[in-house]
Formats: sequence, C-alpha cells, structure tokens
Amino acid sequence: MSTLSDSGIIVSHKPSLGLVGSINITVFLGAFRSVIAIRLPLIWSMIFISEAYIEMGQIEKATELIKEAGIILDEYKDPTIQGRLDNYKGIIAFYTSDMGRAITHIENSIQQYQSAQKPVPAFKGHLILLQFHIYNNQFDKAKVILKKIETLEKQIKDNKFIIRYASINYLINTL
Repeated sequence: MSTLSDSGIIVSHKPSLGLVGSINITVFLGAFRSVIAIRLPLIWSMIFISEAYIEMGQIEKATELIKEAGIILDEYKDPTIQGRLDNYKGIIAFYTSDMGRAITHIENSIQQYQSAQKPVPAFKGHLILLQFHIYNNQFDKAKVILKKIETLEKQIKDNKFIIRYASINYLINTL
C-alpha cells in the first residue's frame, strides 16, 4: 500500500521492486533531475556573470566564479560549458599577462567547441587566438591560424565574426 506524504513523496509501507527504503525510485529520480535542472542553469549564470566581471575589469571576481563553476561542471562534462569556461580562463590569463596560459586555454576552448560541434564559438576562439598573436607581434603564427580557419569561415553565418575575420586577414596579409 502506498500513500502520499505531506512533502509529495510516495511512501510505501511494504517493500517492493522500484522502492529504495520507503521512497519510490521514480520520485527520487524526478527530484534528482530537478537538482540537475537547477545546477546547469546555475553554471550558465555563473559563466555569464563572469563575463560581465571580465568586461568590467574585475578579474579576481571573474576568476573566483569560474573556479566555482568549474567545480560544479566536473559532474556534467559538458563540452560547450567547458569550452566557455576555457575561453574565459584564456581571456583572464591574457589580461594578467600570462600569454602561455591564455593561448593554452583558448586552444582548449576551441577543441571543446569542436567536439560539441559548435562551429561559431570555435571560430570565435580562433579569432581570439589571432588577436593574441597579433598583440605579441607573432604574425607567422597568426598566418597559420588564418589558413586553418579559412574553411570554417564559409560555414559561419554571423556577419560580425566574418567582418572581424576579414579585417584580421587583411591586416596580416598587408604586413
């Protein structure tokens, strides 16, 4: 015999298949999915707030939020979210003048986006790498990246990124 408790959980007074203790497994899984449904938007919120902190130059706060989001993300292994985190880690490393880490994080970001089949964020990551190499006067490395993403450019429909790509391409080719 099963009854509904005050909290909405189905309670059984005799053991049967599908029950863990006195809690129906279906209700348990529903509650578990609810927790996941809350935590994933929380990660995205933390990431977007981190982006705002980066834009405002509050690098320490952004770094702290990204670390916290990374801890939660370890449970899910979502390449899109990991790509975004690596992207912001790379930008933060750039702002703190750690170019080696900045490039590594952006390259990791690109790999994550590619594994998630997200060509636009991957293309954006390549553009960020181009900007890093231009900033460091490493034009030969920038040319290599331009060649690498030449085929991606045809798949991108976002005019903002296409214009940025064309501008960087023109700059590199005129140097």
